[in-house]
Amino acid sequence: LAAWLLTRRAYLNSPGAMHRNQLAYWELMLLLFGAGGAVALVQHPGQPIWQEVGAAVQLMAAWLGVYHLTHTSLPDLRVALRRLTGRLATAAVLFALSVFALWFLVLDVLPRTTEPLVAIVLGAAVFTLLFLVVNRLVRNLLLRLLLPSVTAGRPSLAEQPEILASLADPLLLGELVLRHVQANLSVEDGQLFWLAEGDPGRVLLQPVASIGSRAADVLSFTAESPFIDFLRRAPAGALAQYDLDALELFADLPEDEREGLRRWQDELYIPLRIDDQLVGLLGLGNKYNGLPYTNQDIDWLQALGGQAGLLLWQSQQLATLQQEHAQINKEWVRLAYRNQQLEALNELHRQFTGLVTPDLRRPAIALDNQLQQLRDDAVVDEQTWAQLSEQLAALRLPLDNLVTLAAHLQDEQAMAFAPVHMIDVARQVRRGLATMADARKVTVNLDVAPRLPAVRGDEGRLVEALRHVVHNAIKFNKIGGAVQIHCFLEGEEICIAVSDKGVGIPPERIDQVWTAFKGDGPGRYSNAAPSTGLLFARYIVAAHGGRMTVASEYGAGSTFTIFLPPAGNIASD
Repeated sequence: LAAWLLTRRAYLNSPGAMHRNQLAYWELMLLLFGAGGAVALVQHPGQPIWQEVGAAVQLMAAWLGVYHLTHTSLPDLRVALRRLTGRLATAAVLFALSVFALWFLVLDVLPRTTEPLVAIVLGAAVFTLLFLVVNRLVRNLLLRLLLPSVTAGRPSLAEQPEILASLADPLLLGELVLRHVQANLSVEDGQLFWLAEGDPGRVLLQPVASIGSRAADVLSFTAESPFIDFLRRAPAGALAQYDLDALELFADLPEDEREGLRRWQDELYIPLRIDDQLVGLLGLGNKYNGLPYTNQDIDWLQALGGQAGLLLWQSQQLATLQQEHAQINKEWVRLAYRNQQLEALNELHRQFTGLVTPDLRRPAIALDNQLQQLRDDAVVDEQTWAQLSEQLAALRLPLDNLVTLAAHLQDEQAMAFAPVHMIDVARQVRRGLATMADARKVTVNLDVAPRLPAVRGDEGRLVEALRHVVHNAIKFNKIGGAVQIHCFLEGEEICIAVSDKGVGIPPERIDQVWTAFKGDGPGRYSNAAPSTGLLFARYIVAAHGGRMTVASEYGAGSTFTIFLPPAGNIASD
């Protein structure tokens, strides 16, 4: 009796959370032990049933005590008792109805000559029918009697008209949840936290909103922290600050985490969940009237935690989407403004090149004509004329490159992509350059692998790119030489290799093949510089997602290879 009284006193004075629930189990164990002892004291000669019942009750009390000592996380006692009572009541009702139905069936319905097997089958059918029909009715009735709603008289979050309007602002939503708690429980201070990933192996509780005079800071926990682990896994949905100091379960809580929780000065912690996933935490201080939190308060807060967790998660996701949308819109505005600038610069470039291009070659043409006139009039000797011609050619090279590039850019239009077979491209190029090849007595051979996949590109631009490469191979080939065009598949790329037996490229000039507009230095251009055609070809190939390579042996010839991605399973004939 003394043990029960001490336990009862501790139960009434402890905070309404996990520690109080454990005291309730211990109090029930002592109550059962005492009741069993009282029943066992009943003495009736020839009736040992009282001692047997008392021993059974004490055995049940001993089992409950052992279960309490060996389990740190216990289900809520009130809910467990209500479930047990409901199941026993359901079993009792079904038993009584089954006995009545079988008694009525055997004594009043079936004749006395009925076979036992028939009676058993009919009895089983009656029992099954009663179980299917009566079980649900009895269970619903008992739930109404034994598990009434604890939120009666307290409006839920769904009934707050301003909740839906606040989903876009987690801070405002958090404040509304806390004001809702404050209005129903008269809480002085409260904080709402969001669970987030921190450094590797750590999680963060970040404050979202707060009411009262205290402002909580961010607290970092290890992933294996007893505090976080309990909030994630424990069936009890509330934890008091008193539990952290009194229960052995939290003995291994790191001191910095324990000190951080004390710094928050909260008395009760309610996890915010979405199903079984922990998403946040509700921390509450004392009530205005100084009274402890009751079991009804905790039940209501647990129901609120499920609603608030889902709303807060939705609000966080919506806020993230709005931030990303604002950033995308900002980038779109910046790109639109930049596009306007580029269009204006492009138009200025077109006007400038259209105005200047006709005048760029005029001085060089005039000098060339005058130089030719001097040679015809025998004013200069052949050596002087050759030197002047070489210098004039060096002067005309950058001008020719500039004019060619300007004309190409001025004619630039958007590419129209479609499946293209490179064998058709190669045939068009060979036909188009046949006159040039015949003039230089160069043979152009075409070798295409069977069933070569198509590429996705602009056929006209691909013809232009390959024409530049083949034109370059014919131009720098030997008289009477040969150019080989080989189309094949290498890995997952379509390859077009153009080989010649010309003069080749010196090793020190290989890197300058793709820099046609770069000279040998300020004001110096070499007439051995490559044509702009290769540069345009490389640009077109890159626009199709491909690449170009060059391999050359000086004095033996060069090979330019175009690599393009395939368009799909489209094979050429």
